[in-house]
Amino acid sequence: MKIRQHLSHGDSLDRLYASAVAQDRTGSVIEAGALRALVLAASGREADALTALAGLLTLADPRGYVRVFADEGPPMAALLGRLIAAQRADQTATRVPLAFLARLQRAFGSACPVPGTRPARAAVPGLIDPLTGRELEVLRLVAAGRSNQDIAQELVVTLDTVKKHVSHILSKLGGSNRTEAVTRARQLDLIS
Repeated sequence: MKIRQHLSHGDSLDRLYASAVAQDRTGSVIEAGALRALVLAASGREADALTALAGLLTLADPRGYVRVFADEGPPMAALLGRLIAAQRADQTATRVPLAFLARLQRAFGSACPVPGTRPARAAVPGLIDPLTGRELEVLRLVAAGRSNQDIAQELVVTLDTVKKHVSHILSKLGGSNRTEAVTRARQLDLIS
């Protein structure tokens, strides 16, 4: 059960966090800790929020946790920005690796999705099934010569997810390989 669901049932965030720490449930510690950092920031305890977030990020980095933070949307993006600024000014005790901070920033790079909406689709004459907004992003990176691994890192998704997007793109554009798909996309003015 997600942390937010626990909270809606009356459990306190501090109790959930302490329980997760005591039981050594890293994923739950990170998830509850992210909410806890936001609560600290919202209650005006900025220094405590930044310290809590920095500690969480050092725990999250080796495990690749990004989505937990990105899913919190603009409040977490703002808190992360303040942490990066504090770290640049040497005002944090805990140093979060710059590569991980950059990865988190990329995760916040696109607009936060609105619940209940579908990704934008590119309606193009000649295509029966239009490309989704994410497929267009992947297509542009493919056209730029990026590898699947590079695309996965840039978009903060798994390699399998990128492979699925590429497969969908090939199918929708009628290409048997990436080069044919890019050529067809250029013919349809999907990319320049």
